[in-house]
Amino acid sequence: MILGGGVAGLASTFAHLERGWHVTLVERRKHLGGRAWSMRRDVHRHSLDNGPHVLLGCYDAFRRLLRALGTEDAFWRPPTLRLAWLRNGGQLVRLRPPVWPAPFHLLAGFLGIHALPLDERFGLLASGLAPFLPLPRADASLAQWMRDAGHPERARELLFDPLCRAVMNDAPERTSARLFLETLRAAFRGDRANSAMWVPTRPWGAILDQPARDLLPMRGVRLLLGRSVRAIEIREPGAAVRLDDRTLLESHDRIVVALPWHAAARLDPERRFLGHAGQLRPAPMLTVYAQLPPAAIPFADPVVALVGGRPFHFLCRRPDTDGRARTDLPTALLAGGSRELDGMPRRAIVAAGLAQLARFLGRDAPWPPDVADHAKVVREAHATIAPAPGIEALRPEAGATAVPGIWLAGDWTKTGLPSTLEGAARSGYDPLAAT
Repeated sequence: MILGGGVAGLASTFAHLERGWHVTLVERRKHLGGRAWSMRRDVHRHSLDNGPHVLLGCYDAFRRLLRALGTEDAFWRPPTLRLAWLRNGGQLVRLRPPVWPAPFHLLAGFLGIHALPLDERFGLLASGLAPFLPLPRADASLAQWMRDAGHPERARELLFDPLCRAVMNDAPERTSARLFLETLRAAFRGDRANSAMWVPTRPWGAILDQPARDLLPMRGVRLLLGRSVRAIEIREPGAAVRLDDRTLLESHDRIVVALPWHAAARLDPERRFLGHAGQLRPAPMLTVYAQLPPAAIPFADPVVALVGGRPFHFLCRRPDTDGRARTDLPTALLAGGSRELDGMPRRAIVAAGLAQLARFLGRDAPWPPDVADHAKVVREAHATIAPAPGIEALRPEAGATAVPGIWLAGDWTKTGLPSTLEGAARSGYDPLAAT
């Protein structure tokens, strides 16, 4: 029995199916995919994601899950890392590395950003070598490590800050330098395609939820959707699961807890199998979706970092298959790990987002009134775990626990990565590969 139908639960489901297990999957919501899901919007009838999610070419475990679902082709996949930055006032700066072997493609790409002065390009070049240097101590924040290592301000602003927000979903001041650099090592070492940022061309509901709900019953999986887990009753031997309607589910040789950490902690008040995971803290994500006039944004990049932007850090749009942003779909403004929007009403959040976007685009004319009226705010208070220095001491191992028959899976387990799609998928696949 697998508790939780997010990425970790889906990966664990397929991993067990591959080894001949009969699987029951319990999910409290009516859809699968966990924290990568889609909703239907009433006004324009577009499917909107709960927030922009991208992946890197080095996400092998998550790509394995996509292949199992038949949706690995649902992404724009450039040959290597491509970045775009928008400065306040409208200047767009792009990183377009040549198709050279790694890591020389990135080094040449930094030197080739002609919109930057030569000294800033050399600063980026030096900072781009960071993943190849010795890792910092476990208690160092990324901001402290950058200061101690002498990275120039422009390199921090263009390289480390946006990558930290994109990969770690938090600010450098609150992020573990070691965990961040370990992730960059996976992306920047090896094949140049490892660092490519994959951007979905379809809603996440069409990538994870619908394919899984169609496929898993055909594979013999018993799906229990819309059912919450009330308790795990540990017995000698094994364990049983009690659902919200008091139904008791027994006769399972293994129970995989693939719930979010805060939900799992409620099922283990005595910390018999979760260890210190209940002490993990969340990092939020907030997205504003706005249907802008088609010509409002004068470039086609699907993901753009807003340099020094506050409270929003990225402008995101769904691309078509050749990587050009679609202007017929809403534009997303993403605030990753930001707490300054907590408690702010919807209208104020939308006004702040549209005002910031106008400044960054150098736009003087006001937005049409219906842009703000129809904008949608999506809050994810528990989007990821907060990647604070020393966090690894709180994360339990994925797989078997001290209680026989109970296993763990989730992006909050100790995967060697931050709270990412890849970490979630790895936690579901890797423990079984070792058995």
